[in-house]
Amino acid sequence: MARRAKTTTGGLKADCGLKAGDDSKAGENWLSGTTCSDGGEICAGGCDGDRRFAPKAAAMIGVYSGRKKTREPKEENVTLGPTVREGEQVFGVAHIFASFNDTFIHVTDLSGRETLVRITGGMKVKADRDESSPYAAMLAAQDVAQRCKELGITALHIKLRATGGNKTKTPGPGAQSALRALARAGMKVGRIEDVTPIPTDSTRRKGGRRGRRL
Repeated sequence: MARRAKTTTGGLKADCGLKAGDDSKAGENWLSGTTCSDGGEICAGGCDGDRRFAPKAAAMIGVYSGRKKTREPKEENVTLGPTVREGEQVFGVAHIFASFNDTFIHVTDLSGRETLVRITGGMKVKADRDESSPYAAMLAAQDVAQRCKELGITALHIKLRATGGNKTKTPGPGAQSALRALARAGMKVGRIEDVTPIPTDSTRRKGGRRGRRL
């Protein structure tokens, strides 16, 4: 006849009520934190005089007893971008391409090789006809300014361009709106430069000899 294991909880002796080899409720005593009165061992419900545990309980004990308390690492403030002194400006270059179909705002480092952020007006509106609108350019510029601040960029040189070539040399409607939104968002503006490609000689412009008839 199997012995009934005596357990203690809170200094009072209690009977765990499980027979040796009965592992149907093997984990319940283990999870409840009762201890075996025989020698302070954890009662898994299947302990007898030899302190043998039920198979399932033994597996649980192996899992839970091996767990160690680990200290959570403290979160460190990670700052992106270069380390600068107080009051020092960090410049980037904002390439604003404003056509009559869309407005691109592309921020790079001073060399122009590394892209920091690039957002277009078409990413901010759903209707195709609104991609080149001043409103879409303003929304794109606000997102660009926010991302620049996260990267530690505090000032921008502006390079503004239209389509150019043998097409129009006039910037689209989003150019002025984008530039104004960048300044209002807190970005310092350095030099403003027009980089529209103007050919010294090029292929023939479309429209024929008599020009485009409206």
